[in-house]
Formats: sequence, structure tokens, C-alpha cells
Amino acid sequence: MTLFLAGEHHVLRLALAVFEGRRMPAGPLAALISAALCLEAAETSAAGLQLARAEAAWPDRPATELTVLRQLAYSRLAQLDGTPARIRRAAEEIDERPAEGTGLGGLATLYRAGVLLTRDQARETLVRLLGTAESLRQDFTVAQCLTTLAELAGRDGDYRVMETLARRAEVRRPRENSLRSLQGAQANALLAYGALLRGEPAECLKHAKETRHLVGDAPARAARDLRLLSEILRGAAEFELGGWHAGLRRLRRARTRLGTGRACPTGYAALCAVLEQRAALRLGAAAQARDTVRWALPILAGSGELLLMRARTQLRLGRHHTASTVLRSLADDEVPVELAWATIEASLVGVQAALAAGARERAARLLDEALRTAEPTGVRFPFVFAPAELVGFLTSRLGGLGAGERFAGEILSVRRRLRTPPIPAPLTERERSVLRLLPTQRSIDEIAQDLTVSPNTVKTHVRGIYAKLDVRSRREAVAIAQKRGLLDTEVADFTV
Repeated sequence: MTLFLAGEHHVLRLALAVFEGRRMPAGPLAALISAALCLEAAETSAAGLQLARAEAAWPDRPATELTVLRQLAYSRLAQLDGTPARIRRAAEEIDERPAEGTGLGGLATLYRAGVLLTRDQARETLVRLLGTAESLRQDFTVAQCLTTLAELAGRDGDYRVMETLARRAEVRRPRENSLRSLQGAQANALLAYGALLRGEPAECLKHAKETRHLVGDAPARAARDLRLLSEILRGAAEFELGGWHAGLRRLRRARTRLGTGRACPTGYAALCAVLEQRAALRLGAAAQARDTVRWALPILAGSGELLLMRARTQLRLGRHHTASTVLRSLADDEVPVELAWATIEASLVGVQAALAAGARERAARLLDEALRTAEPTGVRFPFVFAPAELVGFLTSRLGGLGAGERFAGEILSVRRRLRTPPIPAPLTERERSVLRLLPTQRSIDEIAQDLTVSPNTVKTHVRGIYAKLDVRSRREAVAIAQKRGLLDTEVADFTV
């Protein structure tokens, strides 16, 4: 038990492997420890088998340690693969009083606090528990506390704190352990999210890939959710790094995998919808933007994210007054949001609407408000990857931003350092149809026949393709289209 709490899980796995190798009968303690190790690797099926072994060897008068460990194992299993009702029932069955005398009191408190307490109560409880676990050198408990506190900070919009805690949790993960690590995957997912919001897509991509590696193809629901989150973040990062079409398709694929209805995690749905619609509108993929909003409607009903997406749509249609009205209702009615940074994005959409209407004073006021809200949290993403007209307005306001001056300088510095290429003018649907046929070496007449249009129409579309891709030949057009992912029909599949 000391080794388990200290995070020395690789040592325990070696010891248990010796048990198995010598075909020694595993008692309930060994089976419960094996189940706990399986759960931290998100291997719920294997954990269930070990719990069954423990039950089969259960003594008539179990030691307190055994009873508490069994309660913790079933609670953790519910967290990874159960319904909210089941998670709550399992947490309620943990008895903290006997756990205190076994060394398992910290885990008992941790598993109960994350489910049964309010967010503020849980935070206070976990901070106290963290100090105790650190003094006892229980690295596993410390890492669990830090990860849970980081998740709470992310929900509150304290993204700087979220990243700091997630880094501390990641440091606690044993590097000699090459197996799956659910806690490590959770920490890396939070680091990927934080990096994206700071406007660092390359760093986001690195942590998103590590998340996917650490969770592997584990069957637990929690593992599936982390794989989906890593795909959402990876798609957004790829888009901002210049892989516009590949990134957008990855976001669409993640949305499809998220599904619909109550089973879809609301927070992930909000993140995917906001990022995908934003990218689709910037790239001119109007149909995909519409599909995203339709998908989000039943899941995010009554949320601020839906109002944000509606305002973006109205702005793209040139209805800047309607967009401003929608955004005012978002601010005035205190509509709940899943993503704290969505209010910053909404302010910047408001800036664009005001600029389109020629209301520069209102645009300046909204920009100041966005900078004031974003600076404490370190959220630079909506500014760094903003449209050129908004960046130009921000630049023109330098010297008159007051308290937001330093943060605006940071934003522009990050933008200059990234040097991402400008998003190309979007291809029309007809141009896309012609482009898909260019690698086939068909002649202009043959392409015209396939598309049931005139050869002159095809020539017009080809000229448009060449201009938008900045090429001079069919060969160059195909090469650039392949590089940008314009000819790919799907993003590579990922196991859920």
C-alpha cells in the first residue's frame, strides 16, 4: 500500500508479475492492488476481473484496509466508466473514518470530494489534502489532487492556475513507467488546452499527441473522452499552424465521434462546436459551419456558446447590427457559458461588428473590455489568431490602451513569432469539384463532361484555383492541394 500511494506502480507490477509467474494464489489484497493498478491505466475490463478475484477470496472477517480498498476500487471504477448516478452512489459508500487509520484516508477524501462537494468546498478540501499528501510523500495522491484542482481551475476560467497545477501533476508522473497513465493523460490534456489558449499551437499539438499516447486504446469511458478531447485540441492546433483543411476535418471527425444526446459531455461539445465553427467560417466552409451549429443546438441549448456562434454567423452574413444585438443579449442576460474564455471571443466578435458598422468608439470600448478580461487568465488565442482587420485595429490603438498596453504587446509579439501564413481565399464548391479531378489527368473537355458543364466554365474554375493557390500549372496545383489537405477525403481514423 505504501508503494501504491507513493506512485511506485512499476515496482508493484513487477512484484505481481512474479506472483502470476509462479502461479501463486493471489489473496484479496493482491487482487485489489492489481485492480487499482489496472484502473489507473484505464483498463476497466481487467480491473473488473481482479475485483471478481478479490470477491472470490474475500475473508469472513476482512481487515479494515481491505474493506476501504475495495470501496475505493469500486468508486474509481465508477468514475472511469459509470453513469453520474452510479458515480455518486459509489462515492457515498466510501467511509472516511476507518480509512484514516489505514493510510488510505487521503484517497477516500479525494474520491468523495470530487463528487459530493460543491466546487468551492472541493477546492478547499483538496488543498488541505495536498499539503498532507506532500508531507507524507504520497506522490500518487499528490498527482491526483493536483490534476483534480487543475480541472476545477479550468472550469472556473483560471487558466494560468490550471496550467501551473497540471505541470506539477505531470512532474509527479514516474518517467520509468511506459504503460498507460490516465492521470498523466489528464494532465497533458489540460496542458494542451492551456497552450492553445495562450496562443501556442505547436505546444498544444505536442501535449495533445502525448495525451493520446498515454491513454492508448483503453476501453474506459474516461479514456474515450480524453481521446476525443485530444483530437479536438489537435484539430484546432493544426488549423492555426496552417493545416487548415486537415485541422478542420479533424474537428469535424471529433464532433461526429462525440455523438448527440445526454451521453455527449457538454464541456467537450461546447469546445468542439466553438472551435470548429470558428475555423469553418474563417476558411469559408459555410456548410460545415451550419452543420456544427445544428449539431450543437440540442446539446448546448440555452448556453452562451450558442449565442456566440449565432453572432458569428450573422456577422459573416453582413448583418453586423443583428450580431451586435445577439452579443448584447449574451452580456446583459448573464447567459451561462461552459467555456469561460467564450466571453472574450464574444467581445472580439463585437469589435468586428462595431468596425463593420463604423462605430469605432464602441469597437474601442469592447476591445478594452476584452483585453481587461483576458489578461488575468492569459488567454491570447482569440487575439493572436484574429482576422487581419481586428489585429490592425488593435495595432492602431497601441499607446492608448492604458492597462491593456502590455498584454496587447504580448499578443502582437506572439503573432509575429508564429508567422503563420494567411488563410487563403476559400475555394467555391465548383472549384473544389474541379480540383478533385485535376490529379486524374483528365483533359478540360473530359472534366467538363464529368461535371456536366462547358469547357469554358471549367477553364474559369481552373483559373480561380490557380489564383487562390498561387500556382501556375496543374502539377503545382495538385502538389499544393495535397500539402494543404485539400484532396484528402478523411482525417486518419482514431480509435474511440
